[in-house]
Amino acid sequence: MAPTTLIIFLLVAAVCTIHQVTSANQMAFDCCLSTKDKKIPYKNVKCYSLQTTTQGCYIDAIVFLTHKHRHLCAPTNLPWVKELMAKLDKNKPHLKKYCSR
Repeated sequence: MAPTTLIIFLLVAAVCTIHQVTSANQMAFDCCLSTKDKKIPYKNVKCYSLQTTTQGCYIDAIVFLTHKHRHLCAPTNLPWVKELMAKLDKNKPHLKKYCSR
């Protein structure tokens, strides 16, 4: 009887471990590790999202999604970034849903 109990215990422990690892991976998402100061043309951008350190990322950034489905990371403090965000908010508010993280 003891070997059967041990096997059941080990199986339950293995399932719990796999569940914890899977849950942790589902919460994580890709983060920008660096940003580029190079200006991104408005015509190339579909929408944007905000990345913050409170989400588990190392840096704060604005993540622009291009029409070719590329994620471009920009710093939050540059004037052109703020202008591009405002222009997207004004002219393409219906596309914001594609960038929510």
